[in-house]
Amino acid sequence: VHWHLLGRPYFRNRIPIDWFWQRTEQVSLDGRTARILAPQAQLMHLIMHLAVHHQGARLIWLYDIARLLARYGATLDWEGTLTAVADFGLVQAWQSTLANVQALWGVAPPLAAWARLQELRPSLGERLSFAVVGRDRSGVLLLLWDGLNTPGLRHRLAYWLRQAFPSVAYMRRRYGPGPLWRLYLQRLG
Repeated sequence: VHWHLLGRPYFRNRIPIDWFWQRTEQVSLDGRTARILAPQAQLMHLIMHLAVHHQGARLIWLYDIARLLARYGATLDWEGTLTAVADFGLVQAWQSTLANVQALWGVAPPLAAWARLQELRPSLGERLSFAVVGRDRSGVLLLLWDGLNTPGLRHRLAYWLRQAFPSVAYMRRRYGPGPLWRLYLQRLG
């Protein structure tokens, strides 16, 4: 079960999930109805998923963004969306992703929206977060960053302990058979 669209604490703390729930549409498929993200929220999700989980490097998601922009770009509430982009700390992700979409697929937001996006400046926290998420292959900096962005000292410490000492079942799946002390030493190393 997902309680939020992003797992990273830095973004989960800054992006209210209610923003997405308030931007849904009802669709009908085979006689059943369901709620889906409206184009504005879908674009937000596609860009943040690509930037946070895949460091902006997946061609298929860039294509999905290009298709969404081509279909709905002229009708989106760009002012409201870009206000949310700035509030959520996604300026850098939006600027780089939409530049890539334009370069690869020739699709871009309307000129006024593009100009407004270029005027926005990423915060220091956003720049740090994307630097850690995009460059830390070892996972150590990411572990520290995620812990530091977990609210409350008790929750922060619990997070770090769960990461350092996961369940025995996880350790056996991840590292294979062997004495537990060796598996945990391997994990800590």
